[in-house]
Amino acid sequence: MKAKTAMINWAYVKKAESYLTLLVAMFAFLLVSGCATTVSTPTDAKSRAEARSAEYWQKIIAGEFASAYALLTPTSREAITPEIFAQQMRGMRVKTAKVAKAICADQSACNVELQMEVEIRVARVGFRVVPLSHQEVWTLSNGEMFLIRK
Repeated sequence: MKAKTAMINWAYVKKAESYLTLLVAMFAFLLVSGCATTVSTPTDAKSRAEARSAEYWQKIIAGEFASAYALLTPTSREAITPEIFAQQMRGMRVKTAKVAKAICADQSACNVELQMEVEIRVARVGFRVVPLSHQEVWTLSNGEMFLIRK
């Protein structure tokens, strides 16, 4: 019996190599371009203040008090410890918070008005959700907006 010898089709191998090279190049391009993308951030003060305020209150509602505390101005953080801040925010019982409008005198400070729903305790009735308007001031510091806690 005669043994069959394998014949290598070099044209097929070269074609496969070119496809593999193309695949590796595409993967490298996607990897590099994925690293080059940045998260879109608002550029004007009004949009940045609105976005930061919404972020702040979503963190409060989610119980992420340390993250919300980090959005306070350095001066505000000096006036209250993270533990007391968390205790006060937990006691507010905020259910919803939506930015209604922001008014900016310039690019460094904005007044933000929110419409909120807060759960309050009513004597002999229990807890009730009450609508509430809230105003706060966001100021620019180190290129980012921070909340001035009053």
